[in-house]
Amino acid sequence: MPSTEPVPVSTPPACDLGPDDTLYFMHIHKTAGSSLREYILEKFDRFEVSRFAWELPALLERPAESVRSLRAVAGHYGYYLEKAIGKRPVYVTMLRNPVDRTLSAFSDQIWREDLWLHDHIKDMTIDDYVFDNIGAAEVMNFQVRSLAFDDVERHFHGCSELWRDPERARAVFGDRALLDLAKQRLERFAFVGVQDRFEEGLRLLAYTFGWPVPDRIPRENIRRRSRETLAPRTLERIRELTALDQELYEFAGQLFEHRHATLTDELIEQRHRAAMERRPRRDRVCMRFENALMGRGWHARVGKRDWTGRWTGPGTESTLHFPLSADRPYTLLLRAGSFRPDILAGLTIEANGQPLTIESEPCRDRPNHLAMTAEVSQAVMARSPEFLELRFGVPRTISPHEHNPDRKDKRQLGVFIEVLEVLPSEERPVLGAWSARMHEHIRAEDLASAKD
Repeated sequence: MPSTEPVPVSTPPACDLGPDDTLYFMHIHKTAGSSLREYILEKFDRFEVSRFAWELPALLERPAESVRSLRAVAGHYGYYLEKAIGKRPVYVTMLRNPVDRTLSAFSDQIWREDLWLHDHIKDMTIDDYVFDNIGAAEVMNFQVRSLAFDDVERHFHGCSELWRDPERARAVFGDRALLDLAKQRLERFAFVGVQDRFEEGLRLLAYTFGWPVPDRIPRENIRRRSRETLAPRTLERIRELTALDQELYEFAGQLFEHRHATLTDELIEQRHRAAMERRPRRDRVCMRFENALMGRGWHARVGKRDWTGRWTGPGTESTLHFPLSADRPYTLLLRAGSFRPDILAGLTIEANGQPLTIESEPCRDRPNHLAMTAEVSQAVMARSPEFLELRFGVPRTISPHEHNPDRKDKRQLGVFIEVLEVLPSEERPVLGAWSARMHEHIRAEDLASAKD
């Protein structure tokens, strides 16, 4: 007789990345991966990551040792990457309802001239596409194939003669043994998300790797066509071509639910603090924003020749976490700017919950920018021995389009921070001299980079 006692549910599985591990975001095409990719890759230094997307041949042409040394890779490489880097990476991925994925992928192939099927299907309707031999082969169980195939020459997208042999493709791509293998592999992934629970998936991903509770991430590359607009025969055709994908998607949903069932923000915070506590303590920070970012409330890194940094936003609060030794006081220094003077003047900074007194002076080399400094006492550091949390607040945000109607960018931006440094207080520099030195250092590095 089954027990009526409640069955205890364990906490979700966690994964601590070692220094020799490579995290691989297997980005299955049109599964909300572009948004997720940026969230993942910002957790690593820029030089530690690869984001070649479709260009597997370019990755394979790199020296093997340089590929193996990457800390994070994101791309549409399916299961081929493991052979390319010569070791088993730490896998994460996101799956999507196969009908929705097919519609989105078709739109992408029509819209993007650089994709391999574009010339063949550019004048097709979705109805033409799914009844076309090559189109149908591309659609057929795409997500299962991404997980089950690992032979680049035989199966990589656009490289295989199977796309031109529909009967053989149907036999190969419809083999249920592929579904069984895909499920087995998926169970071993450190993280599996499903697109229709994207926000919940971000929270589970954060817990898995000990990252901060994430913000709501703006969704990229959204060009939707509703399945309700499809002719019945077209919808039936897509479901026929993606029958194994549908089973895999339902399996992924069950796997996700099992791992997510007991997750709370408190658990994510505890996990993040424990992960940060295990990091080596430092006695200083120089943040160029091409470094790994632990925190929330930031837009993607931007850089152009003699400037680099990140905007706060889209909300009015942003945070940074640094594993600093808590046994001394520190001096915080930064260079920041904004589209509007009132936003920059209204910037507030807290350290471990304590408001800081900010001193500032204009940056002589850049209009609408200020060099700022503040002191963080040892008592404030002791409030959070695991890490220093800096919290930046702005009175409001503004989009570049609001600032200048000729610009199409509608991201909500607060302040732009070029560089941030945290030094032991006994090394506190003169603010103006520090700002000038940072500007020259940044300019020299970025000009050298532009020539490479």
